[in-house]
Amino acid sequence: MTFGPEDEIRGTLNILGHGGQALSHLRATFGGRLTISIPAQIAGPNPSNLEFTLFEENKEFGHDDATSNKDDPVNGIYIVPFSFRFPSHAPCFRHKHALHLPPSMNIREAESRIRVEYYVVGAVDRQIFGPLSKTTRVVKALKFCNNAPINRSPVLQPNASLPLILRQKDGSGRLEDGIDGLPAYTPSIRVEALLPNPPVLFRGQANPIKFILHTPPEIVDKIFIRTANIIFKTSTATVVESVTRRVDEQFLGANTSGTFPVDSERLVLDSGTWERVFRLNLKPSFESCVMQIKHSVEIKVGISMGSEGSIYYTSSLLDVLITDPPPAYEDAE
Repeated sequence: MTFGPEDEIRGTLNILGHGGQALSHLRATFGGRLTISIPAQIAGPNPSNLEFTLFEENKEFGHDDATSNKDDPVNGIYIVPFSFRFPSHAPCFRHKHALHLPPSMNIREAESRIRVEYYVVGAVDRQIFGPLSKTTRVVKALKFCNNAPINRSPVLQPNASLPLILRQKDGSGRLEDGIDGLPAYTPSIRVEALLPNPPVLFRGQANPIKFILHTPPEIVDKIFIRTANIIFKTSTATVVESVTRRVDEQFLGANTSGTFPVDSERLVLDSGTWERVFRLNLKPSFESCVMQIKHSVEIKVGISMGSEGSIYYTSSLLDVLITDPPPAYEDAE
């Protein structure tokens, strides 16, 4: 189960096997924690392991809070209900204003790690002998997701192009003559993504992506598409106590391969028609003064001159927003 801001958490502390021992200091703790680990050679004079409490709430209970079996002191089970509520914001440990809670995560890159965890801890003290007691704890991890609004929308980036040098029969390269006496030029292929503006993709859904392959007329019917890949890139950055750490990840969203002739100057490709339809399970885009989660999509196309020639790659990289889909509304009858 995944929780969001201001969601309520309900549960029970079930204490059994106490064998008539006196129980005291029954309590529950609800909180969130950010942990950053970086190699010592990168940390320099700063600590290589940093841990920060995002928030924490404690509740204590007594024997009278048990809801059942409290009258059997030897074999009974203490069942104590509790409830907490996720905060919508938490105090910022860098500034005086509040910050949005980051989503749950545990990501690694080489020796670096960024971890955000939320939890409920139940604890009870059992009297052993005289004033001596033993504390028993149990921890329950909670999954949290936050679709906090982002002030800045990504802007479509300029697309890269792939220059293709046409070859003569002897293998030497030649440039095409320019038009009307203009200098000679090298024909190039360009990839253009077709996404809404701003480009928003939804988690948990199939997100077909269309893109256009722009091809100069002089090389139409001479080149072939050999591969096409859609790659998602995620950058998670934290800034805490003047220590900045960034972890980059990438995931293959969809791909296809074969030998497809390019027979048009403007060829539209749709990943929704490929054999593999991908569903986004990435963390939502997020931005606060201590953490940023940014996503981009790389569309990479492999091209060859002829159906069996060497493969050359051209790509287009653009920033996108990833969020949960909007709620479904039904028309009132």
